[in-house]
Amino acid sequence: MANAQYSTYFMIRRLLTNFTLVVLSKAPFFQCQILMVFSTINLIYLISSKPMNTRLSNWIEIFNETCVVASTHIVNILLNAAVPTEFRAQVGWVLIGVAVLNIVTNLAITIYSSIVDVYNDNVEKRRT
Repeated sequence: MANAQYSTYFMIRRLLTNFTLVVLSKAPFFQCQILMVFSTINLIYLISSKPMNTRLSNWIEIFNETCVVASTHIVNILLNAAVPTEFRAQVGWVLIGVAVLNIVTNLAITIYSSIVDVYNDNVEKRRT
């Protein structure tokens, strides 16, 4: 039940995010702020209610949302014109690092889960 509610909430959140990106296309600072609020609320929800069916799924969602929150904070720094160029370059590398960490972690989890599924299927076939 919680997973179905989360799916509905997730779709509504995506719809509102897309709406915000279109309506505020000339105001990237406000886009970033609204995304930061949405992501923070979602992270709090994920930590407090754990809506997914498995513990691993909940941890993956929390990790992904933490990466999104970190990225929005970093982009918020990059949008500030008063930040020195050298610092912006360093912060840009941090943003790339967060993105790479997220991609590599999710890819590793996917590969590991696939290997476990194939192994379990082979064990089941041998039993029958």
